[in-house]
Amino acid sequence: DNLSLVPDEPFPAWYSGVFNPGLYGVQTWGDLYLPRQALALATFCALVREAHQHIAAEENDPAFATAVATCLGLAVSNMSAFLNGLAVWSYDHLGKAFLQGSGLAMRPDFAEANPLMPKLVGGVEYALGLIVQVLQREGAQLPHPGSAQQSSATAIPLPDDSVGYLATDPPYYAAVPYADLSDYCYVWLKRAIGPLHPDLTRHRLTPKKEELVAYYRKPDNREMKDGASFEDGMQVALAEGRRVLRPDGVGMVIFAHKGTAGWEALLGALVNAGWTVTASWPIDTENLTRMRAKGSAALGSSVHLICRPRESHLPQ
Repeated sequence: DNLSLVPDEPFPAWYSGVFNPGLYGVQTWGDLYLPRQALALATFCALVREAHQHIAAEENDPAFATAVATCLGLAVSNMSAFLNGLAVWSYDHLGKAFLQGSGLAMRPDFAEANPLMPKLVGGVEYALGLIVQVLQREGAQLPHPGSAQQSSATAIPLPDDSVGYLATDPPYYAAVPYADLSDYCYVWLKRAIGPLHPDLTRHRLTPKKEELVAYYRKPDNREMKDGASFEDGMQVALAEGRRVLRPDGVGMVIFAHKGTAGWEALLGALVNAGWTVTASWPIDTENLTRMRAKGSAALGSSVHLICRPRESHLPQ
């Protein structure tokens, strides 16, 4: 696959408090790791590929081997959030690089996990334990499992009036550079299980063009997304959601933003897409003791908007 041992994909040129490692000389995603951390993660990626080969040979079941290797790869990507130069010691435990919740910020000091220590946060046993918990929980739902499918929110692969409920937690306007953040784990997943999922990992970095956020800056600072583009794209996505929902169905949109611009854009998109908001519930979803909330007016709750399709409206 011609991938480097340590991720050499370019780091985004975000120069703000939410994404500022570029200001400190970070030029590639691999620059976020100490040599021993990068070596550990690269070694685990190689072990995932080796495990896939062994399981495929012993079980003669390619689908099973792919499923096991995928779970192992997800565990490695989880470890990468702790094995880096941005992790911190938070209260009485190791906090991952995304502790602030809104990006990747440089810190004056960092904490480091021992990946081989049993049961401790940041270690391989801890990461695998999280995957096992999910498998056990989902396995208890059998014989009625769910299914997941990747698609754009603006082109949902479902027929008209086919679902009874719709739940979505869309991007919070300009709060988080979601696509750039996803590259953090994406570069390691490509190295661990990329050949097993070529359609999902065919890009060097995650696509950014269709991301519904109010900003996106290329390295040359020439391409920006504003509030109007966010509202237009969100209207298309919400119209698609209305299309697949039955006339008697119920929709739920979760949103939070400290400024009026974000709310105006979302509510404008909702109304223009043919929805009626029938109820709203502010629910405390954030940990008030988290680092991001210390000494700042950080969001503590998300508003759950309960919506119903407005049948008198004909989407454009």
